Amino acid sequence: MFSFIFYNLKTNMIFGARDHFGQKPFYYSYKEKNLNCSTNIKPLMKLSGLNKFSQNSLDFYLNSSGILPVDKTLYEDIFSLPAGQYLKYNNNTKKLTINQYFHPSYLVNEKIYYSLKKKNFLEIKDELQTKLKDAVKKCLISDVPTGTTLSGGIDSSLVTFFSKKINSNIKTFTGVSKGIEEIPNKVVPVIVNKLKIQKPEFIYHNPKKYIYKLYKIILHSYSPSRWGGGVPMSDICKFARKKKVKVLLSGDVADEICGGYKTFSDTNLNKKDSFHKIISIKKNIKNKLTNDYLNYLRINRLNISKKLKFIKNKNEKKKQLLFLEDISIFLQTCTLPHSDEYSMYESLELRNPFLDLDLVKFIINLNSAYKSKTKQTNDNGKIIFKELAKFIFGEFINQKKEGTRNYALRISNLKYWNL
Repeated sequence: MFSFIFYNLKTNMIFGARDHFGQKPFYYSYKEKNLNCSTNIKPLMKLSGLNKFSQNSLDFYLNSSGILPVDKTLYEDIFSLPAGQYLKYNNNTKKLTINQYFHPSYLVNEKIYYSLKKKNFLEIKDELQTKLKDAVKKCLISDVPTGTTLSGGIDSSLVTFFSKKINSNIKTFTGVSKGIEEIPNKVVPVIVNKLKIQKPEFIYHNPKKYIYKLYKIILHSYSPSRWGGGVPMSDICKFARKKKVKVLLSGDVADEICGGYKTFSDTNLNKKDSFHKIISIKKNIKNKLTNDYLNYLRINRLNISKKLKFIKNKNEKKKQLLFLEDISIFLQTCTLPHSDEYSMYESLELRNPFLDLDLVKFIINLNSAYKSKTKQTNDNGKIIFKELAKFIFGEFINQKKEGTRNYALRISNLKYWNL
């Protein structure tokens, strides 16, 4: 993961780039042809003097699932460099150009797809196990103490399992929200005993501190809250840092790469401009930004479709299209910027083994039957990950999904506030 600037003093050229999936932010302004760049919006305001909200962006955010277009922020003339893109700025001519070097659909490979299709379930599971272990091993490379976020869900449990195999002294951190989540109390102790984790840490969240901490994180990032779990996750990061752990491995993004959302199968691809709920926008809002975003969704879909043209089965092609749309859009507009905001607020580095390029390439080229079922069920997505987790831990690991929403669930309930 990276976000960087390279300044060639001899040619007076500046190059900047953001990583493949958007794990690290890259914000910039180009007012009056002067370029300012930062991984945080606040310094850009001081450097450029720009501090005006974009009404179109505000309308967009409030009528979406909590996202913004890939190249926008809440402010006029302050932009986000999309994932997988780089910019060039000529400091002599003041000319700025932006180009793409990567898109998740570039990982689609016809030969790999049909090769994997010939393999049986056990072969697929074994290959996934090898790739996930390799991904975790890379993420554990560090000259500071490392740990994992262990919620008791499928994804973080798998990361913790392989981390413990590689580093027997790995530390685990689990958030507990009384009256909200049951899995941390029900599942985590079983996993801890099974893996023989030394001194697991439990962080008990306080609902009374939620609003204030949310305010502090927003004030730090100058970005809207994209998801309710940021406050409790940030508290886990704070606690880990107090315990001298400066790098945490997360179970994030398995949902996006493997169709883990319950809404995934609700999308009607036979209907024009029907997109997965998490990346769509309410149609009653009509402004230039909304229209531009809808065009972006169409172009993105068209480009992905070209990469999938070798797949003859229409339903299979449609499902693979949805996976790639989630990876290319929702990751960089919601999941990843949000996790970077709440972790960096506590000066802690959060790493995502599930975004290892080799692992993502393997998942992208898997038949959809290994990823998500066509019809909506409680056990809908991440099929191959769930099967691997059940093989390692046993059937008990496959609990009904709770998420890590913490007291956001209560705070977004009008009855809680007695309004």
